[in-house]
Amino acid sequence: MVRLDAFGRIRFMSVILLFILLCVFIVQNLPQSENDIQSTKSLVVADEKLMKPIEIEENIEKGKKSTKLTASEKLLKPIKIDKKIEKGKKCFQTPKDFHVDDIEFFADILNAEIQPNPERSIFFHETSCFKNEMINMTARQACAVESAAKLNPNRTIFILFASPTGFTTNQSEMPITEALKSYPNIHFRNVDFETYSAGTPVEDFHHSGKLFRSSYLVSHMSDYLRYLSLFRYGGLYFDLDVVVQQNLDELPPNFSGVQDSAVVAVGAMGFQQNPIAHMILELCLKDFAVNHRGYVWGSSGPAVLTRVLKKICREKSIQKMTPSKCWGFDVLPRKNLYAIHYSNWKHFFNKKLTNETLEQTSKSPVVHLWNKLSIVERIKKSEKRTAYEVIAMKHCPKVFEASGTYF
Repeated sequence: MVRLDAFGRIRFMSVILLFILLCVFIVQNLPQSENDIQSTKSLVVADEKLMKPIEIEENIEKGKKSTKLTASEKLLKPIKIDKKIEKGKKCFQTPKDFHVDDIEFFADILNAEIQPNPERSIFFHETSCFKNEMINMTARQACAVESAAKLNPNRTIFILFASPTGFTTNQSEMPITEALKSYPNIHFRNVDFETYSAGTPVEDFHHSGKLFRSSYLVSHMSDYLRYLSLFRYGGLYFDLDVVVQQNLDELPPNFSGVQDSAVVAVGAMGFQQNPIAHMILELCLKDFAVNHRGYVWGSSGPAVLTRVLKKICREKSIQKMTPSKCWGFDVLPRKNLYAIHYSNWKHFFNKKLTNETLEQTSKSPVVHLWNKLSIVERIKKSEKRTAYEVIAMKHCPKVFEASGTYF
Protein backbone atom coordinates (compact mmCIF):
# COMPACT_ATOMS: atom_id res chain seq x y z
CA MET A 1 0.00 0.00 0.00
CA VAL A 2 1.22 3.42 -0.96
CA ARG A 3 1.38 5.75 1.96
CA LEU A 4 0.58 9.42 1.41
CA ASP A 5 2.14 12.21 3.28
CA ALA A 6 -0.01 14.92 4.83
CA PHE A 7 0.02 17.06 1.66
CA GLY A 8 -0.95 14.12 -0.53
CA ARG A 9 -3.85 13.21 1.73
CA ILE A 10 -5.20 16.76 1.47
CA ARG A 11 -5.02 16.67 -2.34
CA PHE A 12 -6.76 13.30 -2.46
CA MET A 13 -9.60 14.45 -0.20
CA SER A 14 -10.02 17.62 -2.26
CA VAL A 15 -10.48 15.59 -5.47
CA ILE A 16 -13.08 13.34 -3.77
CA LEU A 17 -14.98 16.38 -2.46
CA LEU A 18 -15.04 18.07 -5.86
CA PHE A 19 -16.33 14.87 -7.47
CA ILE A 20 -19.17 14.64 -4.92
CA LEU A 21 -20.15 18.29 -5.41
CA LEU A 22 -20.18 17.83 -9.19
CA CYS A 23 -22.54 14.84 -8.90
CA VAL A 24 -24.90 16.75 -6.61
CA PHE A 25 -25.01 19.71 -9.02
CA ILE A 26 -25.82 17.48 -12.01
CA VAL A 27 -28.59 15.64 -10.16
CA GLN A 28 -30.23 18.85 -8.93
CA ASN A 29 -30.29 20.43 -12.36
CA LEU A 30 -31.64 17.47 -14.32
CA PRO A 31 -35.32 18.01 -15.45
CA GLN A 32 -37.59 15.77 -13.37
CA SER A 33 -40.14 15.29 -16.14
CA GLU A 34 -41.22 16.38 -19.60
CA ASN A 35 -43.53 18.93 -17.96
CA ASP A 36 -40.55 20.55 -16.30
CA ILE A 37 -38.86 20.89 -19.68
CA GLN A 38 -41.91 22.50 -21.25
CA SER A 39 -42.37 24.84 -18.29
CA THR A 40 -38.77 25.95 -18.55
CA LYS A 41 -39.15 26.66 -22.26
CA SER A 42 -42.38 28.61 -21.65
CA LEU A 43 -40.75 30.79 -19.02
CA VAL A 44 -37.83 31.54 -21.30
CA VAL A 45 -40.12 32.49 -24.20
CA ALA A 46 -42.35 34.60 -21.95
CA ASP A 47 -39.37 36.31 -20.40
CA GLU A 48 -37.86 37.12 -23.80
CA LYS A 49 -41.12 38.77 -24.90
CA LEU A 50 -41.75 40.58 -21.65
CA MET A 51 -38.26 42.01 -21.43
CA LYS A 52 -39.23 44.41 -24.23
CA PRO A 53 -40.89 47.50 -22.69
CA ILE A 54 -44.43 48.10 -23.94
CA GLU A 55 -45.22 51.67 -24.93
CA ILE A 56 -48.86 52.57 -24.28
CA GLU A 57 -50.97 55.70 -24.59
CA GLU A 58 -52.70 55.80 -21.24
CA ASN A 59 -55.93 57.83 -21.20
CA ILE A 60 -55.35 59.91 -24.31
CA GLU A 61 -58.40 61.97 -23.38
CA LYS A 62 -56.42 63.57 -20.55
CA GLY A 63 -53.28 63.98 -22.63
CA LYS A 64 -51.14 61.83 -20.38
CA LYS A 65 -47.66 60.83 -21.55
CA SER A 66 -46.81 57.28 -22.54
CA THR A 67 -45.90 54.87 -19.74
CA LYS A 68 -43.53 51.89 -19.82
CA LEU A 69 -44.49 48.61 -18.23
CA THR A 70 -41.61 46.54 -16.95
CA ALA A 71 -41.22 42.83 -17.54
CA SER A 72 -41.88 42.03 -13.90
CA GLU A 73 -45.23 43.88 -14.00
CA LYS A 74 -46.48 41.69 -16.82
CA LEU A 75 -44.76 38.42 -15.89
CA LEU A 76 -47.85 36.65 -14.57
CA LYS A 77 -50.14 37.63 -17.48
CA PRO A 78 -49.65 34.43 -19.56
CA ILE A 79 -50.93 32.29 -16.67
CA LYS A 80 -54.40 33.87 -16.87
CA ILE A 81 -54.82 34.13 -20.64
CA ASP A 82 -56.83 31.01 -21.45
CA LYS A 83 -59.42 31.46 -18.70
CA LYS A 84 -59.95 35.10 -19.56
CA ILE A 85 -60.40 34.38 -23.27
CA GLU A 86 -62.94 31.64 -22.58
CA LYS A 87 -64.90 33.90 -20.22
CA GLY A 88 -65.12 36.60 -22.89
CA LYS A 89 -66.04 34.20 -25.67
CA LYS A 90 -68.76 32.56 -23.59
CA CYS A 91 -70.85 35.72 -23.74
CA PHE A 92 -70.08 36.99 -27.23
CA GLN A 93 -69.91 33.83 -29.34
CA THR A 94 -72.97 31.87 -30.38
CA PRO A 95 -72.57 28.06 -30.22
CA LYS A 96 -73.82 25.99 -33.16
CA ASP A 97 -77.49 24.99 -32.95
CA PHE A 98 -77.93 27.43 -30.07
CA HIS A 99 -81.53 27.46 -28.80
CA VAL A 100 -83.35 28.95 -25.84
CA ASP A 101 -87.00 28.27 -25.12
CA ASP A 102 -89.34 31.25 -25.53
CA ILE A 103 -86.71 33.40 -27.29
CA GLU A 104 -86.84 34.26 -30.98
CA PHE A 105 -83.29 35.31 -31.76
CA PHE A 106 -82.58 38.21 -34.08
CA ALA A 107 -81.20 37.37 -37.51
CA ASP A 108 -77.46 37.55 -38.04
CA ILE A 109 -76.49 40.82 -39.70
CA LEU A 110 -74.71 39.02 -42.55
CA ASN A 111 -77.52 36.54 -43.27
CA ALA A 112 -80.63 38.66 -42.77
CA GLU A 113 -83.03 39.26 -45.64
CA ILE A 114 -82.88 43.04 -45.23
CA GLN A 115 -79.26 44.14 -45.50
CA PRO A 116 -77.74 47.55 -44.67
CA ASN A 117 -78.00 49.93 -47.59
CA PRO A 118 -74.47 51.26 -48.25
CA GLU A 119 -74.17 54.86 -47.05
CA ARG A 120 -77.90 55.03 -46.17
CA SER A 121 -77.76 53.07 -42.92
CA ILE A 122 -77.33 54.19 -39.33
CA PHE A 123 -75.67 51.79 -36.86
CA PHE A 124 -76.04 51.49 -33.10
CA HIS A 125 -74.26 48.76 -31.13
CA GLU A 126 -75.20 47.18 -27.83
CA THR A 127 -72.23 45.24 -26.48
CA SER A 128 -73.53 44.35 -23.02
CA CYS A 129 -73.77 40.68 -22.08
CA PHE A 130 -77.46 39.75 -21.75
CA LYS A 131 -77.57 36.73 -19.47
CA ASN A 132 -81.17 35.80 -20.27
CA GLU A 133 -80.81 36.43 -24.04
CA MET A 134 -83.87 38.73 -24.00
CA ILE A 135 -83.59 42.29 -25.30
CA ASN A 136 -83.24 44.71 -22.43
CA MET A 137 -82.54 48.24 -23.62
CA THR A 138 -82.82 51.24 -21.32
CA ALA A 139 -85.13 54.14 -22.12
CA ARG A 140 -82.19 56.40 -22.91
CA GLN A 141 -80.67 53.87 -25.32
CA ALA A 142 -84.02 53.42 -27.02
CA CYS A 143 -84.41 57.20 -27.24
CA ALA A 144 -81.22 57.40 -29.30
CA VAL A 145 -82.56 54.83 -31.75
CA GLU A 146 -86.05 56.32 -32.02
CA SER A 147 -84.70 59.83 -32.62
CA ALA A 148 -82.57 58.57 -35.52
CA ALA A 149 -85.49 56.65 -37.05
CA LYS A 150 -88.06 59.41 -36.55
CA LEU A 151 -86.00 62.18 -38.14
CA ASN A 152 -84.47 60.01 -40.88
CA PRO A 153 -87.28 57.90 -42.35
CA ASN A 154 -85.30 57.54 -45.58
CA ARG A 155 -82.51 55.67 -43.77
CA THR A 156 -82.43 52.16 -42.30
CA ILE A 157 -81.53 51.91 -38.63
CA PHE A 158 -79.66 48.83 -37.41
CA ILE A 159 -79.18 47.93 -33.74
CA LEU A 160 -76.44 45.29 -33.54
CA PHE A 161 -76.19 43.08 -30.45
CA ALA A 162 -72.84 41.56 -29.59
CA SER A 163 -74.24 38.76 -27.43
CA PRO A 164 -77.08 36.48 -28.67
CA THR A 165 -80.31 38.43 -28.16
CA GLY A 166 -83.93 38.18 -29.24
CA PHE A 167 -87.59 38.88 -28.54
CA THR A 168 -89.55 36.86 -26.02
CA THR A 169 -92.34 34.71 -27.48
CA ASN A 170 -94.38 33.90 -24.36
CA GLN A 171 -95.17 37.39 -23.07
CA SER A 172 -95.59 40.97 -24.18
CA GLU A 173 -92.47 42.97 -24.90
CA MET A 174 -91.46 45.86 -22.68
CA PRO A 175 -93.28 49.09 -23.66
CA ILE A 176 -89.94 50.63 -24.65
CA THR A 177 -89.24 47.78 -27.07
CA GLU A 178 -92.75 48.00 -28.51
CA ALA A 179 -92.17 51.70 -29.14
CA LEU A 180 -89.11 50.91 -31.27
CA LYS A 181 -90.85 48.08 -33.14
CA SER A 182 -93.47 50.57 -34.33
CA TYR A 183 -90.90 52.13 -36.69
CA PRO A 184 -90.59 50.20 -39.97
CA ASN A 185 -87.04 51.42 -40.60
CA ILE A 186 -85.61 49.99 -37.34
CA HIS A 187 -84.01 46.53 -37.58
CA PHE A 188 -82.63 44.37 -34.76
CA ARG A 189 -79.64 42.14 -35.59
CA ASN A 190 -77.14 39.82 -33.89
CA VAL A 191 -73.44 39.70 -34.77
CA ASP A 192 -71.32 36.57 -35.13
CA PHE A 193 -67.81 37.87 -34.56
CA GLU A 194 -66.21 34.92 -36.34
CA THR A 195 -67.92 35.69 -39.65
CA TYR A 196 -68.12 39.47 -39.17
CA SER A 197 -64.33 39.70 -38.81
CA ALA A 198 -63.59 37.25 -41.63
CA GLY A 199 -61.94 38.78 -44.67
CA THR A 200 -61.21 42.06 -42.89
CA PRO A 201 -57.91 43.55 -41.64
CA VAL A 202 -58.74 42.33 -38.10
CA GLU A 203 -59.40 38.67 -38.93
CA ASP A 204 -56.09 37.52 -37.44
CA PHE A 205 -56.54 39.84 -34.48
CA HIS A 206 -59.91 38.26 -33.77
CA HIS A 207 -58.46 34.73 -33.89
CA SER A 208 -55.67 35.75 -31.49
CA GLY A 209 -58.25 36.19 -28.70
CA LYS A 210 -56.64 39.45 -27.55
CA LEU A 211 -59.92 41.32 -27.55
CA PHE A 212 -61.51 38.79 -25.19
CA ARG A 213 -58.73 39.31 -22.64
CA SER A 214 -59.71 42.95 -22.21
CA SER A 215 -60.34 44.32 -18.75
CA TYR A 216 -62.89 46.66 -20.37
CA LEU A 217 -64.49 44.16 -22.72
CA VAL A 218 -67.87 45.86 -23.24
CA SER A 219 -66.24 49.20 -24.05
CA HIS A 220 -63.52 47.75 -26.28
CA MET A 221 -66.04 45.53 -28.06
CA SER A 222 -68.01 48.67 -28.90
CA ASP A 223 -64.87 50.37 -30.23
CA TYR A 224 -64.09 47.31 -32.33
CA LEU A 225 -67.58 46.98 -33.83
CA ARG A 226 -68.00 50.61 -34.87
CA TYR A 227 -64.93 50.54 -37.12
CA LEU A 228 -65.84 47.09 -38.44
CA SER A 229 -69.45 47.97 -39.34
CA LEU A 230 -68.43 51.14 -41.14
CA PHE A 231 -65.65 49.24 -42.95
CA ARG A 232 -68.19 46.70 -44.21
CA TYR A 233 -71.07 48.99 -45.11
CA GLY A 234 -70.24 52.67 -44.80
CA GLY A 235 -72.96 54.94 -43.43
CA LEU A 236 -73.34 56.50 -39.99
CA TYR A 237 -72.50 55.27 -36.51
CA PHE A 238 -73.79 56.70 -33.22
CA ASP A 239 -73.30 55.82 -29.59
CA LEU A 240 -76.42 54.81 -27.67
CA ASP A 241 -76.17 57.88 -25.45
CA VAL A 242 -77.02 60.45 -28.11
CA VAL A 243 -80.22 62.10 -29.28
CA VAL A 244 -80.54 62.93 -32.98
CA GLN A 245 -82.16 66.35 -33.47
CA GLN A 246 -82.15 66.78 -37.26
CA ASN A 247 -82.35 64.98 -40.54
CA LEU A 248 -78.76 63.93 -41.15
CA ASP A 249 -78.57 64.40 -44.92
CA GLU A 250 -76.75 67.71 -44.47
CA LEU A 251 -73.81 66.13 -42.66
CA PRO A 252 -70.56 65.72 -44.63
CA PRO A 253 -70.15 62.24 -46.18
CA ASN A 254 -67.00 61.50 -44.17
CA PHE A 255 -66.80 63.03 -40.70
CA SER A 256 -66.22 62.84 -37.00
CA GLY A 257 -66.06 65.58 -34.40
CA VAL A 258 -63.72 67.35 -32.02
CA GLN A 259 -64.22 66.36 -28.39
CA ASP A 260 -61.48 68.61 -27.04
CA SER A 261 -58.13 69.97 -28.17
CA ALA A 262 -56.41 66.58 -27.99
CA VAL A 263 -59.02 64.11 -29.26
CA VAL A 264 -61.13 63.38 -32.33
CA ALA A 265 -64.14 61.62 -30.82
CA VAL A 266 -65.89 58.58 -32.29
CA GLY A 267 -69.35 58.75 -30.68
CA ALA A 268 -70.71 59.99 -34.02
CA MET A 269 -69.01 59.13 -37.32
CA GLY A 270 -69.83 58.88 -41.01
CA PHE A 271 -68.01 57.19 -43.90
CA GLN A 272 -68.81 56.75 -47.55
CA GLN A 273 -68.44 53.40 -49.24
CA ASN A 274 -65.67 54.49 -51.57
CA PRO A 275 -61.97 53.56 -51.92
CA ILE A 276 -60.58 56.55 -50.00
CA ALA A 277 -62.97 56.25 -47.04
CA HIS A 278 -62.46 52.49 -47.09
CA MET A 279 -58.70 53.00 -46.87
CA ILE A 280 -59.06 55.27 -43.82
CA LEU A 281 -61.17 52.62 -42.09
CA GLU A 282 -58.67 49.93 -43.05
CA LEU A 283 -55.95 51.98 -41.38
CA CYS A 284 -58.17 52.36 -38.30
CA LEU A 285 -58.72 48.60 -38.04
CA LYS A 286 -55.01 47.89 -38.45
CA ASP A 287 -54.18 50.50 -35.83
CA PHE A 288 -56.76 48.95 -33.50
CA ALA A 289 -55.12 45.53 -33.83
CA VAL A 290 -51.58 46.82 -33.31
CA ASN A 291 -52.24 49.27 -30.48
CA HIS A 292 -55.03 47.54 -28.57
CA ARG A 293 -54.21 47.33 -24.86
CA GLY A 294 -56.87 45.47 -22.92
CA TYR A 295 -55.75 46.96 -19.63
CA VAL A 296 -56.13 50.58 -20.81
CA TRP A 297 -59.69 51.89 -21.13
CA GLY A 298 -58.96 54.57 -23.75
CA SER A 299 -56.57 52.66 -26.01
CA SER A 300 -59.01 51.61 -28.73
CA GLY A 301 -61.70 54.25 -29.29
CA PRO A 302 -60.94 57.91 -30.08
CA ALA A 303 -57.24 57.12 -29.80
CA VAL A 304 -57.40 55.01 -32.98
CA LEU A 305 -59.01 57.62 -35.24
CA THR A 306 -56.90 60.42 -33.74
CA ARG A 307 -53.67 58.53 -34.50
CA VAL A 308 -54.76 57.67 -38.05
CA LEU A 309 -55.84 61.22 -38.88
CA LYS A 310 -52.57 62.67 -37.60
CA LYS A 311 -50.77 60.37 -40.03
CA ILE A 312 -52.87 60.85 -43.15
CA CYS A 313 -53.41 64.59 -42.60
CA ARG A 314 -49.75 65.08 -41.69
CA GLU A 315 -51.01 67.41 -39.02
CA LYS A 316 -50.55 67.15 -35.25
CA SER A 317 -53.04 69.89 -34.39
CA ILE A 318 -56.65 68.65 -34.54
CA GLN A 319 -57.88 72.22 -35.03
CA LYS A 320 -55.87 72.45 -38.27
CA MET A 321 -57.23 69.25 -39.80
CA THR A 322 -59.20 70.10 -42.95
CA PRO A 323 -60.77 67.96 -45.71
CA SER A 324 -58.07 69.13 -48.14
CA LYS A 325 -55.38 67.80 -45.79
CA CYS A 326 -57.25 64.69 -44.64
CA TRP A 327 -58.29 62.85 -47.83
CA GLY A 328 -61.72 64.51 -47.79
CA PHE A 329 -62.44 63.72 -44.14
CA ASP A 330 -64.16 66.44 -42.06
CA VAL A 331 -63.30 66.98 -38.40
CA LEU A 332 -66.34 68.96 -37.27
CA PRO A 333 -66.13 71.64 -34.55
CA ARG A 334 -67.19 70.65 -31.05
CA LYS A 335 -70.45 72.64 -31.27
CA ASN A 336 -71.76 70.28 -33.97
CA LEU A 337 -71.68 66.98 -32.06
CA TYR A 338 -70.40 67.68 -28.53
CA ALA A 339 -71.78 71.13 -27.76
CA ILE A 340 -71.89 70.32 -24.06
CA HIS A 341 -68.45 69.16 -22.93
CA TYR A 342 -68.31 65.99 -20.86
CA SER A 343 -67.13 68.02 -17.87
CA ASN A 344 -70.52 69.82 -17.96
CA TRP A 345 -72.72 66.73 -18.39
CA LYS A 346 -74.84 67.74 -15.37
CA HIS A 347 -76.21 70.68 -17.33
CA PHE A 348 -78.60 68.25 -19.05
CA PHE A 349 -80.07 67.33 -15.65
CA ASN A 350 -80.10 70.72 -13.92
CA LYS A 351 -83.56 72.34 -14.13
CA LYS A 352 -82.04 75.75 -13.46
CA LEU A 353 -79.93 75.41 -16.62
CA THR A 354 -82.63 74.05 -18.95
CA ASN A 355 -82.99 77.11 -21.18
CA GLU A 356 -79.25 77.76 -21.34
CA THR A 357 -78.50 74.15 -22.27
CA LEU A 358 -81.25 74.05 -24.92
CA GLU A 359 -79.84 77.21 -26.46
CA GLN A 360 -76.32 75.75 -26.58
CA THR A 361 -77.49 72.58 -28.31
CA SER A 362 -80.26 74.00 -30.52
CA LYS A 363 -78.25 73.90 -33.75
CA SER A 364 -76.49 70.59 -33.10
CA PRO A 365 -77.67 67.72 -35.34
CA VAL A 366 -76.73 65.32 -32.54
CA VAL A 367 -76.58 65.80 -28.77
CA HIS A 368 -74.24 63.63 -26.71
CA LEU A 369 -75.33 62.83 -23.13
CA TRP A 370 -72.13 61.22 -21.78
CA ASN A 371 -73.69 58.03 -20.39
CA LYS A 372 -70.45 56.86 -18.76
CA LEU A 373 -70.82 59.79 -16.37
CA SER A 374 -74.57 60.41 -16.39
CA ILE A 375 -75.85 56.85 -16.00
CA VAL A 376 -76.25 57.32 -12.23
CA GLU A 377 -78.42 60.43 -12.68
CA ARG A 378 -82.08 59.39 -12.75
CA ILE A 379 -84.75 61.85 -13.89
CA LYS A 380 -88.12 61.80 -12.17
CA LYS A 381 -90.62 63.34 -14.56
CA SER A 382 -92.31 66.52 -13.37
CA GLU A 383 -93.87 69.68 -14.77
CA LYS A 384 -90.57 71.54 -14.59
CA ARG A 385 -88.37 69.81 -17.14
CA THR A 386 -84.65 69.29 -17.47
CA ALA A 387 -83.02 69.93 -20.85
CA TYR A 388 -82.72 66.18 -21.40
CA GLU A 389 -86.48 65.72 -20.88
CA VAL A 390 -87.36 68.53 -23.29
CA ILE A 391 -85.06 67.09 -25.96
CA ALA A 392 -86.41 63.55 -25.45
CA MET A 393 -90.08 64.62 -25.50
CA LYS A 394 -89.51 66.25 -28.87
CA HIS A 395 -87.28 63.73 -30.62
CA CYS A 396 -88.15 60.34 -29.04
CA PRO A 397 -91.75 60.88 -27.89
CA LYS A 398 -92.88 57.23 -27.97
CA VAL A 399 -89.99 56.00 -25.84
CA PHE A 400 -90.30 58.92 -23.45
CA GLU A 401 -93.98 58.17 -22.93
CA ALA A 402 -93.30 54.44 -22.50
CA SER A 403 -90.53 54.98 -19.93
CA GLY A 404 -92.96 55.57 -17.07
CA THR A 405 -92.23 57.72 -14.02
CA TYR A 406 -88.47 57.92 -14.55
CA PHE A 407 -86.39 58.59 -17.63
